[in-house]
Amino acid sequence: MNQQETSDAMKHEREALMSYLRELPEAAWEKPSLCPGWTVRDVVAHLVANAADVNALNLDGVGTEAYNQRQLDERKDKTIDELLTEWEEQGPIFEANILAQTDEFWNADYAPFGTVGTALRRLVEDIYIHAQDIKVALGEEQSDGAGLIPTLDVIAFELPERAARLAPTVGKVDFAVDGWRGSVDIGDGDTVTIKGDAKALAFAGTGRTTLDDAIASGALTVVPSAPSGLGDALNVYGP
Repeated sequence: MNQQETSDAMKHEREALMSYLRELPEAAWEKPSLCPGWTVRDVVAHLVANAADVNALNLDGVGTEAYNQRQLDERKDKTIDELLTEWEEQGPIFEANILAQTDEFWNADYAPFGTVGTALRRLVEDIYIHAQDIKVALGEEQSDGAGLIPTLDVIAFELPERAARLAPTVGKVDFAVDGWRGSVDIGDGDTVTIKGDAKALAFAGTGRTTLDDAIASGALTVVPSAPSGLGDALNVYGP
């Protein structure tokens, strides 16, 4: 994904979720999300804070539990309207800043997320998957959207390092799910192909379900079979 594609996908996911959130009754904001220990309100506060923190270059400790908790603590006294207003202000600034990045900066190393561009793609995934954390917890079906393919790209991008540690018999993974194809070379070992529903792969790849459960439900198939550790390797939020 380039700067335009990343900015567009982020804007689409943000605006779609904000539109959904504005229609929620206030009581729904205090219900549990799919994120353990986080309410719907907590998830929204985290997403709002991501935009504000990147805009302010407040990135020390990004991705840690302490960093995420600080984001929630700073917004615990804000009303729903104040949270959405902050996102309405900070989101477009973030998206414009993405568009303004030079190719040199976009492709610069940014450990441990790869490059600046792949790190920002991870934030598109964050909005998409957290939108599902809210909607599915409130009884909606998992949906697609502009962030689905970036989420699958994140899973594929992080797979080589994770598979080398967690599924050492896997040498290559071919993906052939609805609307998305990919091939990831890992090293010496067996080739497996994952087929089926793209949304199910997104959930298995972000720990919202397990690969075994997705296979058991028929949403995904692994051919010839799922090697030991593949499910853990797919989950970008795992160890």
